[in-house]
Amino acid sequence: SRGLRMFDLERRSPLFTSFMDTMQGIVTYRAYGWIDASVQQNNALLDAAVQPAYLYRALLRCLFVCLEFLNGIVGVLVVVLATQLQANRGFAGASLVAVITLTVYLTSALVWYGNLELSLSAIIRLKRFTEDTILEDLPGEDSVPPLSWPETGVVSIKDVSASYE
Repeated sequence: SRGLRMFDLERRSPLFTSFMDTMQGIVTYRAYGWIDASVQQNNALLDAAVQPAYLYRALLRCLFVCLEFLNGIVGVLVVVLATQLQANRGFAGASLVAVITLTVYLTSALVWYGNLELSLSAIIRLKRFTEDTILEDLPGEDSVPPLSWPETGVVSIKDVSASYE
């Protein structure tokens, strides 16, 4: 489960980067006619990004089916024991309700644990990013210019021509 979630997050990252690049450079894409290539690239990244999500959902569904199957076995066992041992009907009904309630709680706990695992994996990715990213501040780049800077300055533009077609 954890591996699939990490794989899912790693596959989504290029997709989000591509979407952001496309949105920021949409004018350039239109000017150079790159829209079709960008759409194809984003579609390929989208296809790659949803594969781990499908695998994770299939794994989770399989786990829930196994849990429901176990619940059915315990329910049948309770009914068989209640009928064979001539137990009180009220106790048999209460035990069936307890079995169903236990299954609901276990399913909720699995969903909660999956969400917790997703949050922890996101925190781990952020921690790795902050530890592995090299700072861009070089020694000596922290100097502040004096308030009077620049004291003098001139901008001169000569012999410039511009055209638009």
